[in-house]
Amino acid sequence: MNPVPLVNWRISILKLDLHIGSLRTYIYNYLFAKKHYGTLILRIDDTDKSRNVPGSLEDIISVLRWIGLDWDEGVYKSKEDHFYYQSNRNDIYKVFAEKLVDNNDAYYCFCKESLVSKLLQKWFNIKFEKTEDKCLYLTEKEVENKLNKGNEYAIKLKSYNDEFDDFVLIRSNGCATYNFSSCVDDYLMKITHIIRGSDHTFNTNKQKLIFKLMKVKHPEFISVPLIVDENQLKLSKRTNKSLTVQHIILDGICPLPLINYLTLLGTEYSHHKNIYEIDELMDKFTFNITNSSFNYDKLLHLNKMYLHNISNKVFLKELNKYYEYNEKHINGGTDNGKEKTTMNSKTNTEKNMSEWLKKAWIREEFVDIYKTRVNTLKEYFLNVKSSLDYDYENIRSNIGEYEEDLKKWIKEELMLLMEKRKNIIDLHIKFIQLLKEMGESENKVKILQLMRFLLTGETVGPSLMDMVTLEIIVALKHRTLNEQIRKGR
Repeated sequence: MNPVPLVNWRISILKLDLHIGSLRTYIYNYLFAKKHYGTLILRIDDTDKSRNVPGSLEDIISVLRWIGLDWDEGVYKSKEDHFYYQSNRNDIYKVFAEKLVDNNDAYYCFCKESLVSKLLQKWFNIKFEKTEDKCLYLTEKEVENKLNKGNEYAIKLKSYNDEFDDFVLIRSNGCATYNFSSCVDDYLMKITHIIRGSDHTFNTNKQKLIFKLMKVKHPEFISVPLIVDENQLKLSKRTNKSLTVQHIILDGICPLPLINYLTLLGTEYSHHKNIYEIDELMDKFTFNITNSSFNYDKLLHLNKMYLHNISNKVFLKELNKYYEYNEKHINGGTDNGKEKTTMNSKTNTEKNMSEWLKKAWIREEFVDIYKTRVNTLKEYFLNVKSSLDYDYENIRSNIGEYEEDLKKWIKEELMLLMEKRKNIIDLHIKFIQLLKEMGESENKVKILQLMRFLLTGETVGPSLMDMVTLEIIVALKHRTLNEQIRKGR
């Protein structure tokens, strides 16, 4: 009988905006753990606090909360929350490193690596020929003298192979490296499976060596192909900034279509048009994946299908989730200086919106009109906003020769109707009747077009009869025509 898996997903907080590939790996870890009744642990790779980016962890957690696939143990979950931050465990890593030194599998290195060689390796992926560290041959007396003098040192592991040089376990600043801290934690937390992208192959080989020299069994490493761009190159946030997870969320993509798209990308189900629930995805989930390019249009299509087929109640829940995420990340000030192009960008129009307008877009009346006309929640918001924005001066300057006729009609018919009708439902019915009567007049098309423009500021859009919702009637009665048309008389 196979043991219940303990799956770890670790995340670095050295940069903002979770990469789409990292989110896919998290989803894989979640589905694998749940499918096999295991435990998903969330661990934070922050061994060197000086390199951490403020706000990064909060951004990542908010994305995971938004996606709705909750981890079982780790940060924000366990009573011993600090236990899952690697920066709080450097003393533990030091003990394990010293043990390797005692076993003659690691040694103190007092050398300072050339900054030039570091940059060449980091920026241009230049690999230098394997070299031997001269500190490897220091005598015990020489090491003792250097330690007594207070010389800075790192602890390096002996590689015992030609694939890579001896590598650092503990840096000279006392912080453990990613590979070493991960191995120690995987051992202590009894992690059984590590699921990550194929770009970690080099790290996997180093970690297998660390486990071997620690004389413990390593977890099962599962490597998954990377998401690539249209040129079959690794998908990069540097070259395509629109593909960060935060951008996708703010663009109005819903969680379930995104989970479906990322889970099935590169599998035999990737061309299916169905949107599966999480339990169904567990059955279809597989590691038999091929390299596949990220197709944003296909994701948009899935999202559109999802929005068109869900109930109004579910649609409103998605809207609220979208609204809350926007409020937190844009109005809440965590946009980190990015251009504010989402629903909460503070334009002059929005600053002056009345309370009813702020709430109108999450009313079911508007869902009925727009739900099947949009691909994303952002499009829905922009459509509703466009219909409800009211720029009187712009409207007045565009109604031309019909202005006086419209004013007369509004004054003699509509205003009288509003004064007499106290019941909003009744007012709604009578207003529809007035529009129908107006549509039978000589200038039917022009009058209705101008009426739409007067109501919404737009000359095209959904049926005018659909547009005359209770929400707009309330606006007409309390703000728009009653106030602005009187000013224009």
